[in-house]
Amino acid sequence: MATHRHVFFLGTGSRQRSCVATRTAGPSRGAILHVHAFAEELNRSRPMCAVAAQAFAEAGWLVLQIDGHGCGDSLGESGDATWDSWLDDLDQARAWLQAQGHDRATLWTLRGGCLLAASWLQHRGLDWPLLLWQPMASGKQLLTQFLRLRLVDDGGPEGKHIMTQLRQSLAEGRSVDIAGYVISAVLAAGLEAASLDALKTGQAPLALIEVGGATGTALSPASETQLARWREAGRRCDATVVSGPKFWQSYDTRMAPDLVPASLRLLEALA
Repeated sequence: MATHRHVFFLGTGSRQRSCVATRTAGPSRGAILHVHAFAEELNRSRPMCAVAAQAFAEAGWLVLQIDGHGCGDSLGESGDATWDSWLDDLDQARAWLQAQGHDRATLWTLRGGCLLAASWLQHRGLDWPLLLWQPMASGKQLLTQFLRLRLVDDGGPEGKHIMTQLRQSLAEGRSVDIAGYVISAVLAAGLEAASLDALKTGQAPLALIEVGGATGTALSPASETQLARWREAGRRCDATVVSGPKFWQSYDTRMAPDLVPASLRLLEALA
């Protein structure tokens, strides 16, 4: 099916956000809003997400990808971003989709983006389906992993004190510089408060995909635990594992081709 890709800026002034909309030539069957990964994982995952967006559009979906405040090609620096400004960015994306005739969308998320999507749905009182790629269970876990990147550069005799120093800086309201990304204390606080448990209150279906093992192997214990919590709360959940590299971590371009057909199958169930 023929598709059209439109690159544009959404919003005005300092709220301008870089977007890519991919759609079929005819009427769309529904909308998908992509909530991207955190920090450098956004850049490393772009090729895989571009392939997926094209495949989703070919299947009849309108796909909107938006770079958050201080991310990618959007205005602002990483140190300017806050959790609330990222929530506001998703509000802008929602308004654009509504203008296209879509009052509801499936949230397609990756890694830290899963946490932002969960937080946004909770704060805005929305109940939308989700397609979660390799979700992080909590913002506290994600922030800890991110701060540990400093140990790669400063892992000498003082390395064991680095995490304590970084945490202290954030607690005192100071920003920290990690691998070229400046993270404010406000953003860190918003991230640490985020959890996938926020999705327990919804009724819309969700689907979870992990990458890395052989197709059909067991999910990670963390995902199994999270799925059990959602199901106990009444959520309808599907999940699977596909083989492929951890493309969001790779310095070179890596693809997980099995991820796309698995996502398309799960999107059918979410529609």
